[in-house]
Amino acid sequence: MTDPYRDEQLRSVWRLVVLVILASGTTFLLHEMSARQAEAPPRLPESADTNWAAGDSRYFQARSGGASATVLPEEVAGQIKRVAAARGIPADSVRQMVNALIVNGPGLDIRALNQALDSRWPNK
Repeated sequence: MTDPYRDEQLRSVWRLVVLVILASGTTFLLHEMSARQAEAPPRLPESADTNWAAGDSRYFQARSGGASATVLPEEVAGQIKRVAAARGIPADSVRQMVNALIVNGPGLDIRALNQALDSRWPNK
């Protein structure tokens, strides 16, 4: 015959083990989610992406029409006067910003370029 007191103790121990396992799994998942969010680049407001794709003269455009395309410095150079005039800023200032963003490689990320433009000269 089994001892009911011992059976209840075993059930309590197993409940505790299950709770510890569930808590550990939840903690791990929360940690992974926060680590992935920290790695993700910040999102721009949806309106900025829409303006870029719609051909807003205050932004640089890619020939492909996408907001996340890579463009050649020559393509950007042809747009500097238009962007500067639309924002009411000197073209030389925009040219200096573009030159500062040219890093390793032949292309410029149009999204990063427009983000830098907005952070230095916000739209009014």
